[in-house]
Amino acid sequence: IKNNRVYKVTVSANTPGCGAVSKASFFKIVDGGAAGQFWRQVSPEGHELMGQGEINVYPNPSTGLFTIYFGKAVENATVIIQSMDGRIISNQTVSDEKIELNITNAPAGLYLIKIIDGAHTSIQKLVKQ
Repeated sequence: IKNNRVYKVTVSANTPGCGAVSKASFFKIVDGGAAGQFWRQVSPEGHELMGQGEINVYPNPSTGLFTIYFGKAVENATVIIQSMDGRIISNQTVSDEKIELNITNAPAGLYLIKIIDGAHTSIQKLVKQ
C-alpha cells in the first residue's frame, strides 16, 4: 500500500430480512506520523471528504426548498445538485454559513448534493417529493 493512492473497500452482506447489501468506501493512505491519522476517507476521485455531521441539509425529504447549514462560514464553496442520471440541476458558489436551495421546478426523485470546500468534499442524498 502506497501513500497518496486511492483504494476502494467494499463490504457486502446477505442477511435474513434485509437481503443482500453492499457499501463501498474510498480511502487515501497518508503519512500522519506516529500520533496522526494514516488514512482519510475520500471520494472516488480522491477528494478528501468532510466529516459526518459537519453539514446539515434540511428538511430532507422536501418539496423542493432545502436549507444547507455548513456549521461554520465557508468561502467559495461549490454546491452542485445532480440528478441520478448525472444532469446538473443547480451549480453555485457560496460564501456563508447557511444557504437556501430551491429546486421546486425539478421533478420529484432522488438527487445528490455535492459540496466542495477547498480540498474537502461532501456528498449526500437529497429527496425531493
